[in-house]
Amino acid sequence: MPFAPLSAKRRFKRMCYRERVALLELLLLLVAVVALHLLFVRHNVFEIFSAFSAQHENWELDELLLSFSVLPWLLGIFAWRRWRESSQRFWQSHTDVLTGLPNRRRGKEVLAQNVSRAQRHGRTFSLLLLDLDHFKAINDRHGHAEGDHVLQIAAQQLHNSLRDLDTVVRWGGEEFLVICADTDLAQALSLAQRLTLALPAAVQSQGHPVTTSIGVSAWQAGDLDSAEPALKRADLALYAAKLQGRNRALAQA
Repeated sequence: MPFAPLSAKRRFKRMCYRERVALLELLLLLVAVVALHLLFVRHNVFEIFSAFSAQHENWELDELLLSFSVLPWLLGIFAWRRWRESSQRFWQSHTDVLTGLPNRRRGKEVLAQNVSRAQRHGRTFSLLLLDLDHFKAINDRHGHAEGDHVLQIAAQQLHNSLRDLDTVVRWGGEEFLVICADTDLAQALSLAQRLTLALPAAVQSQGHPVTTSIGVSAWQAGDLDSAEPALKRADLALYAAKLQGRNRALAQA
C-alpha cells in the first residue's frame, strides 16, 4: 500500500549527513552557476568577449568559451548523480522494504537524536511500543502475503496518525515503535489509547479482526544519554498489556 509522501521538512530531517552534504553541494553549485551568469549579463561580459573574439579570430576564443560554459553543467551532473546515489544508499539501508517505514537501524539513530535534543533543551520524549495481537494466526490462516498486507495497512494508519515531528519505526516482525518528540507520558498514553481504536478499525475494514497492545514510556533525565531504559520500560508495559488481556495501552513510569 503506497504511503502519502513525507513533507519536505520531515524528509530532510531523516537524511544522513553524507546525503545532506551532497545535496547542499548540488544546490550551491546551481546557485553559483546562476549567480555567475547574472553577473556576466549585468556587466555585458558576453558582448565584450564576443567583440574581443572577433578581433582575435586566430586565438579560437569561441571554442575556449564553449568549453568553459559546458564545465559547470558537467559538474552539476556529477553532483546530482552523487547526491542521487547517496540518497539511494541511505534509503535502502534505513527503510523497511515491506512497509516503507524507517527500519530498526534508523530507529536507533532517531532515538539517539531525541536523547541528545532532550538533554540539550531539558525536555522529554515518549515511546510507544506496539504489537499486533495474534498476528501469527493471520499468517497461519490466510498466508504470509495476507499477513504482509495487514502490516502495510497498520503502517499506513500509524503514519497517518502522527505529527511530522514524530517517527514510526518497524521495530521487527509485527512490532512498531513510535517515537514522540516533546511529549510527556500522559500525552503519549492518550495517543496510544486512540491508536488502540484507530489501528484495529483500519485493519478490520480489510476483513481482519486484529487488535493491538501498546506499551508506553517516557525518557527521563535519570536515563542519562541512553534510550535503552525507556525502551525497557515500554517493553515491560507491553508485556503487562498482553497479560491483562491484550487490546489495550499501558504506561510504565
